[in-house]
Amino acid sequence: MSEVSKPVAERMSPEKVVSNTALHNNIRSLVALFAGSVCGIIGLDGIYGVVFFLLAMAALSACLLVKVNFQPALYFPTPSAIWTDGVFAAMMTYVLFWTMLYNIVHVY
Repeated sequence: MSEVSKPVAERMSPEKVVSNTALHNNIRSLVALFAGSVCGIIGLDGIYGVVFFLLAMAALSACLLVKVNFQPALYFPTPSAIWTDGVFAAMMTYVLFWTMLYNIVHVY
C-alpha cells in the first residue's frame, strides 16, 4: 500500500504534524513581515495592498507545494492546509508592518 493511500492516522506522527504546522506558520509570518514592509515602502494602499498580500501568500504556498514534490498529503493533515493554514494570523503581521512603514515613509 502506498504512503498516500494509507489513512491519515497511520501516516502522520502527531509530533511531526505539530512541528510542520509551527514551521509553516513561522514561514508565513516571515513572508507577511517582508510583504507588508515592501507594500508600505512602495506606497500601496486600499485594495492593491490586499491583492499584494494574497499574491505573496499564494506564491509562498506554490513554493511550498514545489518543495513537497506536489504531494502535500504526505506532510500536511489535509492537502488544502498548504494553502490555508496560518493565512489569517499572517494577515495581522502584514497589516502591522504595512501600516507602520507606510506611515513612516509616506506620512511623516
